Amino acid sequence: MNRFYAVLQVVLAVALYVAAFAIGAFMVSVAFGPEPISVISTIVGLIVVLGCTLALATTMAKKGLAHLSHLKDSKSNSSTRLNDSQL
Repeated sequence: MNRFYAVLQVVLAVALYVAAFAIGAFMVSVAFGPEPISVISTIVGLIVVLGCTLALATTMAKKGLAHLSHLKDSKSNSSTRLNDSQL
């Protein structure tokens, strides 16, 4: 079950990175819009959302990859202990 959560965190982190890229592309398209006052307030809001999305994605990716590497290390350590005890 821990492996499932680790993989889920990594997959959701990738989805958040894709969403952050989409937010950035939308911000560029809004910047060339016709109304300058609403564009400024929209860009300010999108910068906040973009920052939070990137922070959450980075945190989830680091935690998920750390859990996966921990599970991989513990699996390899348990198999070497079995091999050493059999000798």
